Amino acid sequence: MNHPLPPPTFPNGPENPAGLPSSSPRLFTREELEAIVVTSPLVLVEIILALQAQIQALQIRVSELEAQIEKNSKTRANPLPRMAI
Repeated sequence: MNHPLPPPTFPNGPENPAGLPSSSPRLFTREELEAIVVTSPLVLVEIILALQAQIQALQIRVSELEAQIEKNSKTRANPLPRMAI
């Protein structure tokens, strides 16, 4: 492959404030990455930075979901008291 491939894009706008990917990022083959290293190393840097941003956003989201699960678990563990009839 003689021309560089574009890095994955992760839009970060009002509809996507967390910067999470709107779709799956492009998956590169080993050969494509090797070609990028030779022809356009800065593109490879951009790919790595975009993937790091995605990892960070996903780690934050996982932490938020774990906290919500923990909160929901505590709520379920303490059922509402029964009312006397």
